[in-house]
Amino acid sequence: MGLGRSLDGVRRVVKQIVVDEIPKGPDDKPGLIVYPVPTQGIQDEPTGYFPKRQTWLDPFESKQPPFWIGWLKKSPPSPDDLVRDTIAPGIGMRDAHNRLWEIPVARSSLAPTGLLPKWWRFGPNGQSVGVVKDEFQELWTRAGQIWDYYNYSNWRHRRDAGDDLNYDRPDDLPEDDEDDTPPPGAHESQAWLRSQAVYALGVNYRLDWAELNALHAAGLPVLDDQRVHAACQILIHAEFVDEYKKKEPPAPSPTPPAGSDSEPDESSPDTNSATENSQSTPS
Repeated sequence: MGLGRSLDGVRRVVKQIVVDEIPKGPDDKPGLIVYPVPTQGIQDEPTGYFPKRQTWLDPFESKQPPFWIGWLKKSPPSPDDLVRDTIAPGIGMRDAHNRLWEIPVARSSLAPTGLLPKWWRFGPNGQSVGVVKDEFQELWTRAGQIWDYYNYSNWRHRRDAGDDLNYDRPDDLPEDDEDDTPPPGAHESQAWLRSQAVYALGVNYRLDWAELNALHAAGLPVLDDQRVHAACQILIHAEFVDEYKKKEPPAPSPTPPAGSDSEPDESSPDTNSATENSQSTPS
């Protein structure tokens, strides 16, 4: 499905990706059909352009689409069809059709790098420190920004309610139109949060904006306002909710020990407690 980020990591034709030339596509022009091989293998369906059996979509409704996305009418793509070969462990989020999407846990108050895959380094006495693998470094950085977003948003609400708190606004958060507008009501920050949710979904699945549009067109939308927040809160293990009860500035996003990119191995989040604490996760 689609191009760009959805094809990240595929290099070997046939084993990892299928590329077939076709004489005519949905725009009546010759082209290529390209798709990654699902982890469960290729289904027993011929590759090609068969409009009676398939639905094809210009995902951005442009006049000259650079690509189209297609799927079988009888079998729209499922999470299992789109899952990547290597995933980051996390917590499941269900869409409106009860389909389960696993969102990575990238940060937590219990473990600065959450459940992200790591390499291990060792000290002279055998103490171990995990270093987040390169392919998940951007996710770890984004999770830190999301952590700060929710903490800062909560502080502003509490400040407006009369709490006497001082808290410096993190520099890497999106700007709001007015400083006295709480982030949840600001257009730019909400658009930013939606982009983070899309990125989080794309870590474990071959998904980006185009594929999400295709799923919506197939009658299987994934993200609404509730699930945008659920995905982002799962990323940070939803532990920030404990900070809301305190009469002091919220804690900054957790960081590893000095000189390291992650935390000692004895800290690891309890995914069961996170599921219970994450009240925004749809059921």
